[in-house]
This record gives sequence, structure tokens and C-alpha cells, in this order.
Amino acid sequence: MPKMPKNENIKIKWIRDVDNRIFKLDGDEIFCTICNKQIVCYRKSQLHQHMATKTHTKLAAELLGIATSVAEYEGDFNSDLCQTLIEGNIPWNVVNDPSFRTFLEKYTKNTMPDESCLRMIYLRNFYYRKLNQMQGELNNHHIWICVDLTTNMTGCNIANFIVGKLENNDMSNPSSPPYLFAAKELTNVNGSSITQFVNESISLLGSQHEKILLLVTNGAPYMLEAGIDLKMQYPDLLHITCLADKLNHLAEPISFAFPLVNDFINCVQQLLTKAPYRVGYYKSTLNLELPPEPVINKTSSWIKTAVFHVDNFESIKKVIQAFNPEDCDAIKHAQQLMENDQLFYDLLYIKSNFEQLYLIIERLEDNPSSLKESIKLFNDAEQIVRDIAGDLGNSMRDKLGEILQRNSDLMTLMNLNNILNYNHIGNCDVGNVKRKNIIKYKFAPMTLFDVEKSFPGYKKVIVENSPNMPIYDLEKILITYCNDNYSL
Repeated sequence: MPKMPKNENIKIKWIRDVDNRIFKLDGDEIFCTICNKQIVCYRKSQLHQHMATKTHTKLAAELLGIATSVAEYEGDFNSDLCQTLIEGNIPWNVVNDPSFRTFLEKYTKNTMPDESCLRMIYLRNFYYRKLNQMQGELNNHHIWICVDLTTNMTGCNIANFIVGKLENNDMSNPSSPPYLFAAKELTNVNGSSITQFVNESISLLGSQHEKILLLVTNGAPYMLEAGIDLKMQYPDLLHITCLADKLNHLAEPISFAFPLVNDFINCVQQLLTKAPYRVGYYKSTLNLELPPEPVINKTSSWIKTAVFHVDNFESIKKVIQAFNPEDCDAIKHAQQLMENDQLFYDLLYIKSNFEQLYLIIERLEDNPSSLKESIKLFNDAEQIVRDIAGDLGNSMRDKLGEILQRNSDLMTLMNLNNILNYNHIGNCDVGNVKRKNIIKYKFAPMTLFDVEKSFPGYKKVIVENSPNMPIYDLEKILITYCNDNYSL
């Protein structure tokens, strides 16, 4: 028996050479999206042999318009039903519900198709049409790419490939909208799997390697490892980790430096959780929104919560003192903490020194439209850190040094920004960036595009469909729906 090639790049090259619309790499196996099955393949010629089979040829004719035009399906009941499911973000399993089928068949006088038929033929038509549209939009442009990880309802990791144009001729709206181009479930999350996913997505995108100029990811070790591998394959690529993530990491020592504030925030959150009477009393007494809840690994949300408490300290104190301390330990502990003057002083110090820091992080998370704006926000945050005294300031400055030392491409982008804005040009080291490409970074994003935030309805598609739908079809719904409702 012949040995399977172990080099994933060889298989990716086979797919690119044959037809990257049809074949994808699924772990160690090549998957045919037309026939919806894995192909045992030891040589590239076997891909051509598979494409010549009667089953594949017939399905390809229907799905890709090789022998049958996609337009043939437009305007019929099944096509319109598929479009309605996509545009309305309606769970696809409703198609097989007996009551729903009977209702539609009664009033439309049409025979309802099976869900699998809709997915195999009509959904794929919409998907490939959207894919071609995005390829046309991005063709001949220099681009940035972004990788973001999410999870489905079963806890499986889904890698999302987001792409956008670096240059934009529309100066009234210079920032290019992002495109969700690929989504794939990863069995193992590591540098190798991320690199493979990005290579497959770029192959599907069809962009020339020299036009891919920027990769944005989070700061996880496997992303850094993938960034190193990808920079070796794409010589013009710069890799940066999200500035907002960097600043949240930089601010981590703040919450540890103020244990009284930490305890108080936790107590307030506990006493208002699953307590409709206390929540109702709070709202009716104060006419005030509930305190924001801190998000794990997002120190800016913790600072925001602390600022909220100091701005409304006396009002919140009045409400908490009205609660019965015997009802729960959180009430009793919160009442004791609020009698300690040091709690208020700590909250006041946090507001005085770090309120601007969390506001800067929030502005970065909104994806500023230009490199200049992103760099200015980062520099403002850096100055805040350098002005903090004592052990806390030293700890934060040490983290800042690590961030700058470990992200050489961040320094490159700062130097590119200096050139574009005529600042300190004599000392600007731009590394391997070609002179003709410097201007392309004017609108470069420096913040990770959160796929659930950037594309409305993404989470609902995952929640409603992922338990019963193969990831290959789920990807098609995500790509079609998200880009219809955001980018194109």
C-alpha cells in the first residue's frame, strides 16, 4: 500500500492546483465538498480521477454550474426557501418538522424538499455565489487577514478567517469592511493547525502571496507559533497581536493590587445574581443601571466596574445597607467593606489613574479606522503606564517592556506610522517592508476583529444549527449570512 504524504503543504498544493473550491484539507484527509465525503488520495492524479467519476460530475454540474447554470435554480420554490432560511437566520431543522412542512405544502401547493437536499444543492449555490463575489471584491487588492477562535454549543473550537482590504479609495469611509471568508472546526488547537487553516483559507481566497501584508491574532502561544511559520511562507507579511489584548494583559496587575475592590465587586455581583427582589429594589430606588460585570481576561471591564462604583458609591451603599445581612454572606461582607474608608480611597485612585486606560481599550476594540489613530491610542496608554508610581507602576512597566520586545512587527508598524505622518523619519527601521507597500498600511487594523461582535447573527447561526449540522454546511450558512448582513 502506498504511503500517504506527511507534508501538509503538499496536499494544500494539490488542492490549489486542482480546484480549491471543491477540495479541502480535513486533518490528514482531503475532503470533497461536492460529494460531501473524504477522498483517499496518495497522488494528485487521484483527485483528477475522482473529479471524473459519474457521481462527482453529476453533482458538480448541479452545484457549481459546470454543466448547469446556477441561474437555473433562481426563482423556484426551493431556492427561495433556502434564501429565506439564510436571510432570516432560521434554524434549518425546521424544514423537516412535520407541522411546518404540512403548513407550507398546504398554502404554497409546493412539495417541501428535505433539509439535506436544500443543503447539498441550493445552499451550496448561494455559498459559491457569495464566495465568488468576495473574491471579486478582494481581487488585486493588498489585504490584511485575521484569525479568531470561537466555540460551538458542544465546546468544539471553530477557527474563523476574516479578511479585508488595506487600501480603500473611498475617503469618506476609508476603513474597509471585514469579510468572514472561512470557518472550520479544529480538533487540535496548536500552531500547526492554525497555520494549516490559514493556508487553506488563503488558497481558497486566491490572493497572490505578495499582496498579503498583515496578520492580526490574539497573543496566545499557538498564534505566535503560527505567525512565525506564516511569515516564512509569506515574505511580505507582518504579524501583530491585538493591541486591545496587549493593554488588557498590561493592566492585569491592577486588579491584584486592590484586593478590597476585588472583594467588593465580587460581593455586589453575587448579591444581585438570581435575586429578582434585590435587583428590583436596586432599580426602583436608584433609577440606575446595574453595575457592569467584569469579563474574564479583560481587565478593562474590571476597571470600568470600579469606576462605576466610585461614581455611584453613596447611592449603592444606601441600597446595600437596606438589605438583610442574614439573607446571604455576600450582603454581610459588602456592608462591612463599605464601612472601610480604604475601599473608597482605592476606588478613587483607580478612577483617577486608570479610567482613561479602559476608555482607550474600548476605543481600540471598536477598531479605529487608521493606523495613526491606533498608534496614538497605544502611545497614550503607554504614557499612563509610565506615570504610575510604586510597585504597581514597576510591574506594569515590566509587562510593557515584554510586549514591545516580543512584538518586533509592532515596532515596524510604529515606524511606518512615523513615516506616513513625517515623524522622526531619520530613525525609522521598517525591516523587510518594501517601499512601495508602506502607503498600504495607512488604514491597517491593529485590533483583532471579534467575529461574534463584527458579524451580527454569527452566534445565533452557531447556536441554532451546530448540534445537527456538519461543519462544512454550517460554514456555508455563516459565510453567506454574515457577509450579507455586514460586508457586502
